[in-house]
Amino acid sequence: MIANSFANSTPKPSPTSTLLPNLIESNPQAKAELKQLAITDIPNTVLWMCLAAGTLALLWLLVKHLARRDKRIGLRIYDLLDPQVQALRIWIANAPVTFVYIACWTITSVIVQGTPQGLAGIMTRFSSTNIFALFQEPLHVLFTSAFLVADYGSAYWLYVLVYALITARLEQRIGSARVILVGAGAHVLGSLAIVALETLAISMEWMPKTTVITQDVGVSYVMVGTCGAYLLFVSSTWKWWYRAAIAVGILGPLLVSETIWDLGHFLATTFGFLLGLWVKRYGVRAAVTWRSLVSSHPPRSLPTWNLPVADGRSLGS
Repeated sequence: MIANSFANSTPKPSPTSTLLPNLIESNPQAKAELKQLAITDIPNTVLWMCLAAGTLALLWLLVKHLARRDKRIGLRIYDLLDPQVQALRIWIANAPVTFVYIACWTITSVIVQGTPQGLAGIMTRFSSTNIFALFQEPLHVLFTSAFLVADYGSAYWLYVLVYALITARLEQRIGSARVILVGAGAHVLGSLAIVALETLAISMEWMPKTTVITQDVGVSYVMVGTCGAYLLFVSSTWKWWYRAAIAVGILGPLLVSETIWDLGHFLATTFGFLLGLWVKRYGVRAAVTWRSLVSSHPPRSLPTWNLPVADGRSLGS
């Protein structure tokens, strides 16, 4: 009786769903800090694209499973897509550095997009090749900035597309070691040139002093550097189209917006082109085309798995 009356008289805590907002509303400092740590301004595009790629891989395993069991729809899809899958595997195997690099900055982009914007901004700013960071730890920032995508990975899909179609082709022509030389050289030389110009512009009061800690990361510098080098290897069929794309993508922003970052992309493209001229002197490989890879790899026959069971029989798949 006493226990029941005591339990009834004891105040019960409010549910967390109502208690937490009340605590935040009553504490302006906590409210301001939580607002600063909001993640909503950074999209999760990279994570969703990774999930989409994983889903496609699982669907391909399902197609192979249906084809092994002689299901008509599985066989039709398998016969249609298997040459493309084989071509993709060979395409990736002939450009290992490019696709390992894509995987590296994919991971950093997922981490950045899952980090509160205030913290992500600090991380990016102090890993950028700006004046302050280069004077403090030049080797550190030149390396780390090469694994960060600009604008928190908002244009991630475009980077993947350009690397898979252009940088991979360049590596297939000049080899892994030389594509590292071209990409890293364009990134380092472009970054140093921009920092020198920024230092001059600040001393002449053409730019604000806050430019010393600006965000300037290097995945795009590596990308445009390899695009510049690929100008030397593009086929005659696509030569003018590719030159027009370079003009629109590199010269267009430089003439329209006239920002220091657009100038950096132009300089990195130029350095990549010059490095491409140098490495080309030591020989190149034959071009690999997607059409030839697909046509030379007909659908493979799927093996039948015979698994032994306890009574000596076997189970076929």
